[in-house]
Amino acid sequence: MKVLIVGYGSIGKRHFSLLKKRNIETAVVTKRTDVDANVFPSLDLALKDFQPHIVFICNETYKHWPTLNSCLRSASIKKIIVEKPLTDFLNKDILSLSSVDQERICVSYNFRFSPLLQLLKQEVKGQKVYDAVVNVGQDLNQWRDRKGIQTYSADRNRGGGALRDLSHELDYIQWIFDPVLSFVSCVEKKSALTNDSEDLVFALLKTNLCSTLFMRLSYLDKDPIRVVRVNAQNHTYVIDLIQGTFAKDGKILLENHKIAETYEYQMDACLKFDFQNFCSLPEAISDMKLIEQIEEKANTTF
Repeated sequence: MKVLIVGYGSIGKRHFSLLKKRNIETAVVTKRTDVDANVFPSLDLALKDFQPHIVFICNETYKHWPTLNSCLRSASIKKIIVEKPLTDFLNKDILSLSSVDQERICVSYNFRFSPLLQLLKQEVKGQKVYDAVVNVGQDLNQWRDRKGIQTYSADRNRGGGALRDLSHELDYIQWIFDPVLSFVSCVEKKSALTNDSEDLVFALLKTNLCSTLFMRLSYLDKDPIRVVRVNAQNHTYVIDLIQGTFAKDGKILLENHKIAETYEYQMDACLKFDFQNFCSLPEAISDMKLIEQIEEKANTTF
């Protein structure tokens, strides 16, 4: 099996490390010269000479669609995994892909491989859910090697902003609690951490399973937080994704399940061609539609 990674930022490096540890033949598309790998300066050359079976698209969000479109023309590629979110903005070409092409595409919402979230999904099934709170925040300057203002996250036209960067939450909300039916939202830029992309999002969401779900996405927290709290008919659940814990009515049932392990589980499933837990293209499109609707309908001032 041959795997191609397009882009060698933080997530591209992570995937490369996981593949190297598993002795998988891997190549990278990047302009960088400090990569200890089989490197191609362009995607076209890599597709022609390397002929990969799996491709991970890990470049900047606004480049996802042109990269994906090129990969779909390569017959050797059996599966394309796009780093979240699917793209910067939906376009008619993505929405009109054939069913055959749709089957070749997954989006890397690796939080679906968290034992904590998988257990929550099982636990709430069949229960009435009264309310839920999803709260995630981390100072953008803590994310990557460069200052946040220098990354694509700082620019809306490059696919940046808290809504897209932190769309793991939007995805697992719809995965666990069913698709969002209605919402009210506030999307703001509060700080100098970004150029023009939002750094704070509030939304009150309604789904079939949970009629009152509060979501907060933030670039601002110098003390990082990633917590899910659910009040269901029979139990209260609290997940701390940073600490790696799952509590039911105050009692810890699972611990030491950090986010990093979800990349391991996802990679193992990918190499086994087991894509049942991956985010499908239609699901990723649903996530993107929700992002765009929140932006469009947001009340940007209190």
